[in-house]
Amino acid sequence: MTKTINAVLQEVVPPASRTTLKVTVVGVGQVGMACAYSILQQGSASELCLVDMVADKLKGEMMDLQHGLAFAEVRETLGCLCRNQAQLQ
Repeated sequence: MTKTINAVLQEVVPPASRTTLKVTVVGVGQVGMACAYSILQQGSASELCLVDMVADKLKGEMMDLQHGLAFAEVRETLGCLCRNQAQLQ
């Protein structure tokens, strides 16, 4: 019976993938990183973008999150540096 069911119910088209959801976290302080970490753990987004004005802190926090990407559903983490307030508007 199992062979018959498997023969009849073969997958013709691969299942549809989830829609792409991109999330941007502005500021990589304690609250921003807590939000980013929660997004990674819950798989709430397929892409995560971090924005901050301090390049070294942004790079360090982004690298910390990228170490955990192997265990998360987020495919990509991006970092973006804003040098002044005008770029945020």
